[in-house]
Order: sequence, then structure tokens, then C-alpha cells
Amino acid sequence: MLETDERPFTSNKRIAKNTFFLYIRLGVIMLVKLYTSRVLLNVLGIDDYGVYNAVAAFVISFSFISSPLTTATQRFLNFDMGKGGGRLNALFVTSFLLFVIVSLVLFIGLETVGTWFLNNKMNFPQYTISAVNILFQLIILSLVINILRMPYESAVIAEEKMSFYAIICMVEAFLTLGTAFMLKVEFNVNKLVLYGILNVIYTVLLMIMYKVYCNHKFPYTKITKMRFDKNTAKEVCVFSGWNFFGSCAAMTATQGITTLINIFFGVVCNAAYGIAIQIQSAVGNVVQNFQKAANPQIMKSYSEGSLEYTRSLVENVSKFSFILTLMFVVPLICNIDFVLKLWLGNIVPPSSQLFTCLVLCLVSLVSFAGPMEAGIMATGKIKSFQITFSIIIFLNIISTYFFFKNGASAYWAVIIKCVVELFVIGARIVYLRKGIALSAKHFILKTFVPCTIISAISTVYIFVIIKLLPDGDWTRLIISTIVYFLLLIPCTYVIALSKSQRKKLKQINLRSVLS
Repeated sequence: MLETDERPFTSNKRIAKNTFFLYIRLGVIMLVKLYTSRVLLNVLGIDDYGVYNAVAAFVISFSFISSPLTTATQRFLNFDMGKGGGRLNALFVTSFLLFVIVSLVLFIGLETVGTWFLNNKMNFPQYTISAVNILFQLIILSLVINILRMPYESAVIAEEKMSFYAIICMVEAFLTLGTAFMLKVEFNVNKLVLYGILNVIYTVLLMIMYKVYCNHKFPYTKITKMRFDKNTAKEVCVFSGWNFFGSCAAMTATQGITTLINIFFGVVCNAAYGIAIQIQSAVGNVVQNFQKAANPQIMKSYSEGSLEYTRSLVENVSKFSFILTLMFVVPLICNIDFVLKLWLGNIVPPSSQLFTCLVLCLVSLVSFAGPMEAGIMATGKIKSFQITFSIIIFLNIISTYFFFKNGASAYWAVIIKCVVELFVIGARIVYLRKGIALSAKHFILKTFVPCTIISAISTVYIFVIIKLLPDGDWTRLIISTIVYFLLLIPCTYVIALSKSQRKKLKQINLRSVLS
């Protein structure tokens, strides 16, 4: 329900269409990936599953160098499309060459500093050291290939071709599942190493698919000459440079925390945290798909000068992203023991339940991030924001290390992230006021306050369900989910929708009845 009077109906229709494709993708991917995690946990066992999560998180943590460039590539492609698209080829080719440079820097950093840290600071069972080092090399190779894929993926998202994006992501999910099943076959190779090899193979296949599609659909992605446009590179690098600080900080708050958990608590705790992160990813993808469809419109509307529509999108997408997240978070928290056992069988790593509940609370807060950051990034004026954002986010790793060093449990890592995220939301509101003239008071009253009220009602609901319904069965899962949906719908209608949105909703219902 994105209200506006200044944009053509086709913009909202495009968002709805793209959201539809993304949710088809989501439904398939969520089921496949969750089942894949179960297969991996059963085939690898808790220790090796924890080893894989720790190594993968460590390698991926280095990708923070490429993340700002991905954001910049999509932003500049979207911005140029809003201006007529005269520089698209120069932007794409230059961005691709920048990604090549970044991949080389990452490769050198991982093979030197990364190898030393892996073998001297991280905590792995002694019998896995040889396999860990081979797996490390294979994950590095997969990471480099994925980085070279990013400019093509950025083009697909910038062009809003979400049907193809949905298909390719589903293919990726099934390839991941296939690699997990391949581990059940008896080969004369360590299972961790085999999984790494299979990941490299499907990563190459995905890269080829993206390149073939983009070259066919978007002529500007064909690289006939390696022309490095210095002016374009300077624009992209300046934008990426300030984003680098935020990306580095975000890395410490995600993969960095996984590494700290490994150092202080070992691979079993890594396995439990990895399970929680899998659920975080599944639920987070629900809202990210909605935002992927809307965020390009935020950037394009800003480039066209439609600030009122930009503000409307930021406010409404933020609000409904949060409510959409609650639809999954609350039933999961109510039934976490049963859901984990249903998902993983009898092999549930210790502490997974509490880790998962805390991570789900974090997902709800993070759901505000996408549209708010898209509004800030659209302006291109991100220097001050990224410095502020980075300082706040770095509190995650600093505070977590301090708490762990003084004997705190591993759960405090997620609690600290929730507290820090509240400060980050406040910082985003301040910079949206500067960038797109978004009223902080209006945003808080129209977006944050309704979400807070609905959260309070949801929290009471969780305690009531836990108290009244018997634990750990299908009855509680089904009843608690249906009743919560029946509660959330009227709450959203009364508390979250504005008068004009309720009026439009009634008009839509009336038309559907008369047609």
C-alpha cells in the first residue's frame, strides 16, 4: 500500500509485479535452503558443520571490500537510467574492471593475512586442520567468482528484471541442495573438501548464466573493449570509498561476530549460531524481496526529482517491511523448540533455541534498514552518514569482545547487536531528514510508533500462547500461526494504515466485488 498522487500508476504496478516474482522465488528458496541445512547438519555432523560455518564466515568477511562497489554500481546504473541512460556502457565496463581489481586484492589478502589468522588464531579440532586449509582455498575461489558476478547481478536488479532474478536464485538453491545430497555418496575425499569443490562448480555455472542473460538483454553489459573511464571510475570509487567504511563496520557485526564466537566458544557454538543465522537469512529474505522491488524506485524517483514520492516510499516500505517480518517472527518464537526439531530432526546443536529467538528479534529491527538506506544512497551525499554509521556499528565488535573477555555468554553478541541497531535507526532518520527532507517527527509518528504498538501487542501474544497452549506439537504451531494472522490483520488496518490508505483499500475491495 504505497500511497502517492504524483507518480504514475505503473510505478506501483511494477513494484507489485516484481514483488510477486520475488516471493515465488522466496517460497522455493526458503524451503530448499532450510532442508539443505538439515541435510548438511546430518551428513557433516555438529562439529564439521560448525567448522564450515566458521571458515565460510571468515572468508566472506573479507568481501566487505566488494560490497560498497556493488551498491555503487546499482546506484549509478539506476541514477543514469533516470537521466536517460547515456552512460550505461561506460559505467558497466568501468565497474567490472573495478571488481576485477577488488577480487585480486581480496585474493592476495586472504592468501597472506587470512591464511595466517586461520591457522594461528581460530579454534578448530586438530583432526580437521588439513581439510580446513583446503576448504579455505576453495571458498576463496568461490568468493572471487561471486565478486566478478556482481556487476551483472547489479544490472539485473537495476533493470528490475525480477523474474530472471527469481529463477536464477531458485536454480542456485537447488544446486546447493544437490551439493548437499552429493555428500551422501561415498567418495574417497573428505566431506568438507568435497562440499567446497561442488560449491566452486555451481558458482561457475551461475556466473555463466548471469553473463549470457545480461549480454543478451542489456547491450551495455557487453564488454567489447576494456575501456577504463577515469571520470566514471572516480565517481564510483568516491561513492564506494565512503560506503567502504559502512561495509567494513557491517562485516565486523556479522562475520566478525562468528569469528569471535569461534575463538571464545569453539565450533559447537558456531554450529548453534549458524542455525540461527540460517533462520535469520530465511526470514530476512522475506522482507528483502519486498525491498528489492521497491528500492530501485526510491533511487529512480529521487533522480527524477519526485521527492514526495521518494519520502512516501521510504516511510511505507519501512513500515510494511517490519509488519511483514512480524508475520514470520512471532509464530516462530512461539514454537521455536518444535520448529527446530521438525527442521533438524534429533540433531539440534545446544543453545540453538535462544540464539534463534534473539536473532529473530534482531531481524525485526533490521527490516527498517533497506528503504531508509536506499533513500540516503539515492542522494549520493553519504560521506558524513557512512562515518557516523561505521562508528556506531563498530560498537558491535568492540562491545562483544569486551563482554566475551569478561566472561559473558555467547548470547550477548546478539543482544548487543539489537541495542546497536536501535542507534543505527536513529542515525538513519537524521540523515534522511538532511537528504530528502523527510520529517523525523512524521517518520516516527507514522512509521515507528505504529510498529512499536504492534510489537507490544505481539509480545503479549507470545507470552499468552506459551502459557496457554501445550508445547512442541503441530496443534500449537497451526493454532498460534492462524490466530496471530487474524490478530495482525486488524491491528495493521487500524494502527498502521493511514486514513487515505484505508480509503483506497476499501475502494479496491468494492471494485473487486462489482467486477
